[in-house]
Amino acid sequence: MNLEELVDELRRDVPEVHGVLRAHLAALPGGDEFVLMGLLRERALGLFEDGRTGALHRLLEIVDEALADGDDELADAVSGDFIAAAQPWKPEMDDFVATWPVQMRAQ
Repeated sequence: MNLEELVDELRRDVPEVHGVLRAHLAALPGGDEFVLMGLLRERALGLFEDGRTGALHRLLEIVDEALADGDDELADAVSGDFIAAAQPWKPEMDDFVATWPVQMRAQ
């Protein structure tokens, strides 16, 4: 999976992030894996806080796929700008991290 494929999957399966994608691609034509993962992390946290578990699950499954099957840049972006930036070691993040697929939690 590369960035373009990730964006296509998100557009198809997670309409709740369409606004994030539009704004990101308008600001950075062609996109940037690292910036996008930071934006998706913030959106995922918002979905979690709003109790929108269906949308959160769909988003996290795609992010998990990017970690497992993404090219090097995409996998690095997931590790750094989604997982590490979420600060999973902080106790207040426990409930959010518990929603992550297994591969993301293993990171």
